Amino acid sequence: MKKNLYSLLIALGAILLWAACSDENSVRISGATEDPNMITADTSTYVLCHRSLAKSSGNDKSDECRWSAEMWSRESGYRVRTGFDNGTNTSGIWFWALNGANEREAHVDWPGKATADYDSMALADVIDKCGGSLCGTAYFDDMTLIYTRSEYWPRSSVSFEFSFAGKDSSGNFESVDASEMQGICIEYIGKGMKMELVLGEDSLKGWRESWTHAVNMPDYEVVDPDVNSKGYEICFPWSSFIRYAPMTRDVVPYLQGLRISIGTDRSAYFSSYFDIIGLGEYVHSGSNEGTIRPVKRECEVESVMDYFCDCSYSDERSAYEAKNQARAYFKGLLRRTIWDSSVVIPHAAEYCLNDVLMQVLNEEKIDTVFSWERPCDNQLPKTLTCVGGTVSESVEFSEVRAEYEQRLRYDFEREKIVVDSVVAQCLLRRDTLGSGDEIPDTCQVNENLWFEAVEDLDYAGDAIHEATEEFFDRMDSLNSFDSLDAAVRYCVNSCIEDRDTYGDKFLTSHFFAPVEEHQRLVKSYRCQSGKEYYTDEYKAFLQEMGIEDDTDSVLVYSVVKKLYQHKADSVLENCLRVYAECVENNCDE
Repeated sequence: MKKNLYSLLIALGAILLWAACSDENSVRISGATEDPNMITADTSTYVLCHRSLAKSSGNDKSDECRWSAEMWSRESGYRVRTGFDNGTNTSGIWFWALNGANEREAHVDWPGKATADYDSMALADVIDKCGGSLCGTAYFDDMTLIYTRSEYWPRSSVSFEFSFAGKDSSGNFESVDASEMQGICIEYIGKGMKMELVLGEDSLKGWRESWTHAVNMPDYEVVDPDVNSKGYEICFPWSSFIRYAPMTRDVVPYLQGLRISIGTDRSAYFSSYFDIIGLGEYVHSGSNEGTIRPVKRECEVESVMDYFCDCSYSDERSAYEAKNQARAYFKGLLRRTIWDSSVVIPHAAEYCLNDVLMQVLNEEKIDTVFSWERPCDNQLPKTLTCVGGTVSESVEFSEVRAEYEQRLRYDFEREKIVVDSVVAQCLLRRDTLGSGDEIPDTCQVNENLWFEAVEDLDYAGDAIHEATEEFFDRMDSLNSFDSLDAAVRYCVNSCIEDRDTYGDKFLTSHFFAPVEEHQRLVKSYRCQSGKEYYTDEYKAFLQEMGIEDDTDSVLVYSVVKKLYQHKADSVLENCLRVYAECVENNCDE
């Protein structure tokens, strides 16, 4: 039975491995550098797209992903054309900063004059020298002679940023709702580069910042960089920046700006030529709203609120969530058994179920996935905005979810069978007496007398304390005599030295029999009816001690006191015997 139970526990606690959606259209980039520490991007976070001369249309049914650098290109002038200006004509202005510890100096070698002012002309000369793009070289000092351990290396970076809306009358950046954009595309050259969303303040007081993360951009270098070099082109759906993908709709409406940074974890000298050549809106052909089917028949689709990837609802996800449901189901069974004080089950069954619970809790700490939402290059409409302000799910999402929930129910039923089997086997466990005999099914052990120790009896503590105090008083009295022979003197001093170590446990420690010589003695058990019963073995133990009723405090005190007085005499006698044997055999004191 034990072997079968462990097999079921392993099945109950198996940790699932999960993977992202298919990346058949994703390719890892090999740059010209041979630096073994170069930063590479996770290919599941971006989509490979090609620039077209005209802006991509949502009605384009081509399977190939294309985008237009309508926001920033070599012909854009000095600002990014975001399309979200708040009326102050301050949107899209490039500004830059050096970030990090002062110990590690980072700086930028610009091809032209550059200032850190928030002004559309601050980088105008640089952009002119770069042929209409934003380029330069970022440098980071050598740390090997300053810090010997990598954890002490200062983390520095150079960042370039622009605002979507611009500043308000108070000089603060405003936020925009970029929900209608599916993401951002970029053409660039450089290494060690990242991109992140800059979010404005809102009712959550900055919590949304913790929901996002920077995405790594693949290293891409050219042999001879110049102002007309062709860059690498990729697109990042908004979900790529979101740590918890279902919260995309709660983040994108508060977009303030976009930040591109260059950083390094290297200790040695590091430099990176960069060139930000193009930026544009990511529009995938799969989002054609003309073919969108809402679940609500009366819904006239106005726009798509958010999208989903069908691979986010994978077999691995249903197996994982089914296991979590099975764990919750198991805890519900515990509430109706061992956690319900009105239910009496054998302690052996309770211990078994608690062991299973501890394993389940430990696995919950390990088997954790923040989100099953996965980025993909074929996003489908999920939630639709209808004319009049109502919302509706799309038929595509409804069908995918229905199929997923059917798989989830099937997976849960399989996990439930495992849980029921484990619980059933635990509940077969029975409490036993010291002799090994089982007590009735509806009863449980109420109290044990471990190793048949009389000191565990009620009212025995005072008697043991009194007997021990009398013994040490006797030793102190003997110690005051000058006429003691060597054997008595040795034993008296040994007992007095042990007084501080053992205290009231002194006499017990000298007579406590080895565990293997005694079996646990069950004193009583309690049954479903609420009644408690003394066991026959406990009654026999009391009779051997000369006690008929262990509730008779006077009798228990008297019996235990006499027993320990006898033990006290035996302690001294045993010590003298051992001493005599040592002297006879010429052993050292």
